[in-house]
Amino acid sequence: MAAYKLVQKVKKLGKTHLLAYIDDTFLEETVDRRAEYQRVGYFYPEVAMYMKKPSLVLNGFFVRHHAFRVRIDDIEHYLSGYCQYLQYRWPNVQKSIALTNV
Repeated sequence: MAAYKLVQKVKKLGKTHLLAYIDDTFLEETVDRRAEYQRVGYFYPEVAMYMKKPSLVLNGFFVRHHAFRVRIDDIEHYLSGYCQYLQYRWPNVQKSIALTNV
């Protein structure tokens, strides 16, 4: 999201010459793919029920490739990533969905 926000700010400032080597479409697809991938690390009830104390992890986040590790910094990264995605990227995604449905 930091890269996405930086590119958007450069565009807003009218300095698009700085983006000569940036593939906008690839960056946007990567951000969207990453947001979707993060759902894999969400403790849905169907996943939490297999844990020792499901109520402690329900609606939290974990790192799958580290044996379902749950740490406060992982949760912070997931939450801040989602918040920034919703604030900066999601409005543009909704616009593109609306345009394709017309």
